[in-house]
Amino acid sequence: MRWEQKQQEQKMNDSCVFITMYRTGNIVDVTGPTIFLLEGKRKREGFTDKFLVDHGAAIGSKCIMTVTAFMTEEAWVQAAPSVIKGIRSSGPIVQANPQWWVLEVFDGHGPHTMSLPAMQLCYDSK
Repeated sequence: MRWEQKQQEQKMNDSCVFITMYRTGNIVDVTGPTIFLLEGKRKREGFTDKFLVDHGAAIGSKCIMTVTAFMTEEAWVQAAPSVIKGIRSSGPIVQANPQWWVLEVFDGHGPHTMSLPAMQLCYDSK
């Protein structure tokens, strides 16, 4: 018997577009903000932060356009304030203790740790 795998693709238009998602959360199972990195120069009208929250994403979620849909230093500088805002609002205990330092663990991807403005913002926000 021969194994054949069927294609699970649908042709919707003439482009192949990529997306990257940067997910956050904490140990008490609260989902934090999600950053969507979309390929291209212009964001589709209506893809606002409010749209994401209205459709189930956590506070601080954001769509950011990049050339390749991968995280860049510029994209991380745009994302960091939203991630900080979302993490700081990700539960009543975190909200009640703004003096606490929050540990953010990265996978070692360069843009997360190479941008001085983003790192300074994280430091200032604890």
